Amino acid sequence: MRITRIIGILALLGGLATVACAQEADVEERQPNAKLTAEEADRLLTTGRAALEDGMYRMARHRLGELLAGAPDRKRQVEAALWLARTHCAEQNPRKALAVLHDHAPQVRGAAMTADYALTTAQAQFALGEWASAAEGLEAFKEKYAEQPMAPAALHLLAQVQVAQTNWAAARETADMLTARWADAPDMPAAWFHLATALAAAGQTNDALSAFQFVATNQAGQVWGERAELQVFELKLRMGEYPPTRELVQTLQTNGNLSAEARARGYQVVAESMAAETNYTQALQMMDKALAATTDPATRLASQAQKAYLLVCAGQTQAGILLMREVVTQLPDPAQAAQWHLRMAAELAVREQWTEAAAEYQVWLDAFERMPGTAAAREGLADALLALGRFSEAAAAYSRAVVEQTNATRRLLILQQQGDAHFAAGEFQSAHAAYLSALEAPPPAGEETDRILYQLAETELAMDDIAAGEIRLLELSRAATDSAFIPKAIMRLGELYDARGAGESAIEQYSRLTQTNTASAIRSEALFARGMIRYRMGLFPEALADFTRIRDELPETPPAAQAMFMRGWCLYMLGKDVAALQVCQQFLEDYPNSEFVPDVHFWLGEYAFNHGDFAGAEERFVQLATDHPKSPRAADALFWAGRAAVAARHYLAANEHFNHLMERYPDYVRLAETLLAQGDVLSELGQFPAAILAFNEVIVRFPQQPEAWVAWGRKGDCQFTLGQENPARYEEALLSYRTLADSAGAPFDLRLQARFKTGRSLEKMGRPTAALDRYLEVVYAFLQEPKPDAEATVWFTRAAFSAAGLQEKAGRWNEAYNIYRRVSDSGVAAASEARARMTRIRQDHWNLF
Repeated sequence: MRITRIIGILALLGGLATVACAQEADVEERQPNAKLTAEEADRLLTTGRAALEDGMYRMARHRLGELLAGAPDRKRQVEAALWLARTHCAEQNPRKALAVLHDHAPQVRGAAMTADYALTTAQAQFALGEWASAAEGLEAFKEKYAEQPMAPAALHLLAQVQVAQTNWAAARETADMLTARWADAPDMPAAWFHLATALAAAGQTNDALSAFQFVATNQAGQVWGERAELQVFELKLRMGEYPPTRELVQTLQTNGNLSAEARARGYQVVAESMAAETNYTQALQMMDKALAATTDPATRLASQAQKAYLLVCAGQTQAGILLMREVVTQLPDPAQAAQWHLRMAAELAVREQWTEAAAEYQVWLDAFERMPGTAAAREGLADALLALGRFSEAAAAYSRAVVEQTNATRRLLILQQQGDAHFAAGEFQSAHAAYLSALEAPPPAGEETDRILYQLAETELAMDDIAAGEIRLLELSRAATDSAFIPKAIMRLGELYDARGAGESAIEQYSRLTQTNTASAIRSEALFARGMIRYRMGLFPEALADFTRIRDELPETPPAAQAMFMRGWCLYMLGKDVAALQVCQQFLEDYPNSEFVPDVHFWLGEYAFNHGDFAGAEERFVQLATDHPKSPRAADALFWAGRAAVAARHYLAANEHFNHLMERYPDYVRLAETLLAQGDVLSELGQFPAAILAFNEVIVRFPQQPEAWVAWGRKGDCQFTLGQENPARYEEALLSYRTLADSAGAPFDLRLQARFKTGRSLEKMGRPTAALDRYLEVVYAFLQEPKPDAEATVWFTRAAFSAAGLQEKAGRWNEAYNIYRRVSDSGVAAASEARARMTRIRQDHWNLF
C-alpha cells in the first residue's frame, strides 16, 4: 500500500537509517579478560558513540559490546546497553535492540536514563511496526518526561507513529504540542515536515501545503525551511503556481508550466547557491539564463546587479564595477540597489583590491548615505584608505564611521583604528584623543586595553611628552597579565633608558625579559640589547655571554646573526683578534697538549656540522677520537662522526664509525641511540635484515628506554618494506607495530603512527575491514587527545584520509563524507583538502544527501 511506503520514508527520516552496505566479516576483535577501568570504559563509550555517529556500526557494536561485558559499574553498563541498542536500531536489527533494553531495564535509575530507555524502546518498536506499543510508551513524554532533553525527539516519534496509524488529528495535536513547548528544537520542524509529507502522499494536498508553509516560514533560512520550500514548490507546481527555490536547474529548464519571471527568479537563486560554493563560472551562466528568461524590467535590473557582483567575485573586476554602476542608477528599489552595491564593495575589500574598494565605498556613500549600511560603508572606506597608506583620509573616515556605528564592540575597534591612522599620519594630538576615547568606551578585555595603553605611550613619546610616556610604559610593564604588550613595554623602556645614557637602568629592564619563560623573539631581542650596552660599557665577558646565549638558545631568531658577529668583536676586545672560529683553530696550534684540545676539536666539529660542512665535521670528530681515545669526548666524537657521515649520505662510513664506537666504548651512555642510528644507516643501505638485528638489540638491551619504542617502529618499517617481496613479512610488521601501539608509556604520536602503519600493513595484506578499524582508532584517539602535538596531527590526517579512501573504494560515500568532516572540524592543515573532498562527494553523489 502507498501508506506503507510513506511509513518507510518516515522511519528513514526519523533517524533509523539503513546501513549503506553489508558490513564485512569481523576481524581481530579484542575480547576483554577482566573488568575495565573507568578510564578504559569511558574511552570505549566515546569511541563507540563516535563510530555510531559516523555510520561505522560494526565498530560501534563491538566497542559498546566490549564495554557492556566489562563495565566497571552499573551506571556504565546501563549506558553501554542503551548505546548498543541504538546501534542495533541503526543496523536495522530492532529485535536485538529490544532484547538488550529488556535485559538491562531493571538496572536503570534516574528519570533521564529511564526516559532514554523509553525512547529507544519506542524507536525499536516503531521499526518493527508495533505502533500501539510504541505510542503507549511515548505518551509518557507528554507529562511524566516532559522536562527531559529527549522529550522533543520522543514527541517527534509519537507523531510519526500516529501518522503510521493514519491518525492525522492526533499527529497534528502532537506537532502542535512540540511547537508550543519546544519551538527551537530541531524535532519540531522535522515532525511537521514528516506529517506534511504523509499528508501529501495521502492526497491531502491543501493540508500538506499548509504544513510545509508553516515549516518554511517558521524555519526560514534553515535546513528544514529550505526543504519545506522545495516541497511547497512541488505542490504549487502541481497546482499551477510557482514559488522561487534553489538547485532546480532541470526543472527550470524543462518545466513548461513556469512563468518567465518565476523561471528567472529560480535561476537567480541557483546562481546565488553556486556563488556560495565559489563556482562563479556556472553562477554567471545561471545569471545569463535568468536574464534571457525575464521580460520584466525590474527583474532584469535585479539580475544585472547580481551578475555585476558575480563578475567581481569571478575576478572580472572592471566589468563588474561598470555594470553595477550602470544598474544601481536604474533599479526602482533604492534599498535593493544599495544592498547590491555595498555587497560588491565589501567583496572588493575581501579580495584586497583596495583602490577599487575605496572608490566603490565612496560612490556608495555619495548615492546612498543615511540608508541602512551607511556605518559599514564608512568603516569599509576607512579600512581601504588605511590599507592604501592614505592615513589622514583614513583617520577622517574612521571619525565619521564612529558616529554611525551603534555596536559597542565595533565602535571600540574603530576608535583604535582611528588612532592608528592618525599616528601613522603623524597627527599625534588627534591620535592621543582617539586612544583616550577608546579607553573611555565600554572597557575592552586585557589585550585590547594593553594595546591602547601602549599606543597611548608611543603617542606621548612622539609628542615629546617623555615623562608621561615613560610613566605609562612603566605602569603597563608591571601589569600582571600575559598580554604581548607587557614585554613590548619593557623593551621600549630599555630603549628609552639606553638612548639617554642610563645604561644600568636599561640593563635592568632587559634582564626582566631574559628568562626562559619569555617568548623567544622578545628574549632574543632583550639579550642582544643588553649585550650591546655591556659591550659599549666595556663589559666584554658579560656581553659575550649574552651573545653566546642567543647562539646556543635562540639560533633561529632575527638577532642571531648580529649576535654572532658581536661575539667576534667581544673576543677581539678580549685579546683574541680574530673571529671565534679562527681563535679556536689558533688555540689548537698553540696548545696542542692542552686538556681542552678535545673540547676545542669537538666544538670545531660541532661548528662544521651545524654549518652544513658534514665532511669537515666528520674529519674533525674522527681526529678527536683517534688522537684522544681516552678523552670523555672520544665516544661522543665517534657518535657525531657517524651522524655527520649520515648527513652527507656516506652510509658505509657512518656504519663503520658506529661499529668502532660500540667496539671501543661498550658502556657508552648513548649506546641505545647509536644502535638506533646504525639501524637507520643499514636501512638506507638496503640491508634490512641487518637493520632489524640492530633494532632488535635496542629492544632487548634497552627495553625501558625511549629508543626501544622507536626501534619497534623502525623494525616494523623494515619488515613492511621486505613484505613487498615476501608478503609473509607483513605479519611480522604487524607484530612490531602492535607492540609499539600497545606500549602505554610510548609518546602519543608514536602510538598513533604505529596504529596507522598497522592499518597500512593490513591493507597491503588485503584486509581492508581490519585496516579501516585501525585507521579509525587513530582518528578517534586523536580527537580525544586534549592537546595533540604536530607529529600526532600528521598521523591523524594520514589515517583519516586512508580510512575515507577505503570507504570511497567500497562505495560508502556517506561514511567517507563523515570521516572527511572529522578532519574538517579538527582544524588541522589538511582541513581544506577534506572540505574539498566533501564538496566533491556531495556533488558526485548529491542524491545521498
